Amino acid sequence: MFETVIYEGGVYKADEMRDLVEDLGGFVLSEHKMQLEIHMVMAVPVEDLDVVEQKAEELLGEIKRMPLAGTEIAVVGMSLARHHMPHPVCDIAEYLRRHGAKSNVIGLARGYGREVAQLSAREKRLLEEHDLIVFVVGNFRDCIENYKLDIVRQIEEKPVVVVGGPEEIDADDIVYVGGIGRKPYRFRKGKEITKLDEIIDVVSDLIEERKARMSEDPPVVPPFVLKDELNRRLHIEERVTSPMPITLQLDGVRIKVPYDEWADDIAETEVFEWKVKEIADVIPSHMDDHTLVKLKPKSLVEG
Repeated sequence: MFETVIYEGGVYKADEMRDLVEDLGGFVLSEHKMQLEIHMVMAVPVEDLDVVEQKAEELLGEIKRMPLAGTEIAVVGMSLARHHMPHPVCDIAEYLRRHGAKSNVIGLARGYGREVAQLSAREKRLLEEHDLIVFVVGNFRDCIENYKLDIVRQIEEKPVVVVGGPEEIDADDIVYVGGIGRKPYRFRKGKEITKLDEIIDVVSDLIEERKARMSEDPPVVPPFVLKDELNRRLHIEERVTSPMPITLQLDGVRIKVPYDEWADDIAETEVFEWKVKEIADVIPSHMDDHTLVKLKPKSLVEG
């Protein structure tokens, strides 16, 4: 397994860090130079991370871990109505982005009013396309425990975190972060930032648990290798104007291209000695007209 980190240091001798990572079997995912400084996002084998950290210290640079890099997370408001959106949905989504995740804000079509709130089949499938889902609920304990958690429990395939106003709720089967209710302003105070950090810690733990389970039977190629090969052979980032046209997930990628037009080309693309269709499922997404490429476990490909 790989861990995604960012190296921040001087441009001088940065090529030594690049060569070291590649010699260790890792990958340089992106580089951003700013005058005399460089920010290098790298995927490093977990067992060699200490070697990379020692090299960064030698070069007077710094290694920062990005536990959520390579993940796509849904941040769900119960609806887009004015009485739901004063919750800190956007603050949470932005904070997840700062820690490496690609976050999508989603409002439920029938999340308003506890008597009519529901999660449609399409919304459920859309949310389960993500690596993790964060539900931002309200301030009222009765409404959360007796109505909104019924919606949350319908998500079965992916980990879920619930964020709400009460400090605690009576639900042992739910991962819950309390003390975050309706706020008619951005989170700026120290105790508010501490709460956002608490969400990051909880989300990071769940992502690490999922990575650990996947490491028992990982994909034949890591998702970032798949992303690099698809982009190199199909020139997706040159042909698609959408921001982040290829989004990394723990078990594949989301590509912002129409499935009907691109599916065959993606499936026939070669990645090392395989074609994509041999190591992954190429399927239409429920988000807009995107295409999902979900990598198969190694046991299904080599077995």
